[in-house]
Order: sequence, then C-alpha cells, then structure tokens
Amino acid sequence: MSNTSEPVVLGPGEGRRFPIGQPTITVKTDADTAPVALFESEPPPGVLVAPPHVHHDYTEAFYVLAGEIEFRVGERTVRGAAGAFVHVPPRVVHGFHNPGPGQAKLLILVYPATGLGIVEDLLALTSAAGDAPDPAEVRAILGKYNSELIQS
Repeated sequence: MSNTSEPVVLGPGEGRRFPIGQPTITVKTDADTAPVALFESEPPPGVLVAPPHVHHDYTEAFYVLAGEIEFRVGERTVRGAAGAFVHVPPRVVHGFHNPGPGQAKLLILVYPATGLGIVEDLLALTSAAGDAPDPAEVRAILGKYNSELIQS
C-alpha cells in the first residue's frame, strides 16, 4: 500500500541509488511513497539495457533528459534526443538502449509503482552475476510481474 499522505522532496542526485551494475539507477518514488514509481536511468553507451519485452499490467513513460535513446515501441524503432517523450501502455512491446557514443540519461515512470520491482530484481540479479544474467532467470523475474521477454 502506498503512503501518499507524505510529500516527497528530493534534490538533484538524491534518491535511492543502484550504482552497481549497468545502468546507474536513482529511484525518486516507489510503492512505499507514491502510486507511481519514478526513477532516473543512465544507460551506458552501446549496451542493450532493456531488450524487447511486454508488461501486461504496467504502463511506462520515458522522458529523455540528456543524450540520445533508441526505443523500440511496438514494431517501430525511434531515436529520441533530450526532450523526447515515449508513453507505453500495457501489452505493447518495447525496449530501449543508448546507441552512443556519449552518455544518456532518462526519467522513467512506472504505473502502478509495484512495477519497479522488476527493475530492482533485475539489478540485484545483474550485480550478483557479475556479468550478463542467465536469460532463464530474467524470464522468471519478468514472469513474477506478469511481463515477458519478446524474441526479436
């Protein structure tokens, strides 16, 4: 249950950080503080951070803060520079990466906020593995949240 009765005020760089692994994540709100999860992501250049996947119960929105992000949305692939916005309703295939060569930063909103558990569980798996996580473990985590990887 969300504790939405208390305001949340965070300055630049503040929030719960996941500096281990790729990408760096800074959580601004989660299911304990709001009905939506909001976090900053800094995907490294050239790394496919979010392969094509689908959430059956979650809505995601992406706002590019810096650099450039390449998104897959449904059957389309689009590049967004700083200021670009992408909204992905439930049951739409999507994924993203930083095509490089420079740094990128984006703001990601997940509704309902419990969907942030996917990111947290995947980051824990990535940092525990030290290298690329086992695809079967990734599929299990996504399944736990009624989501799935999509073959490209």
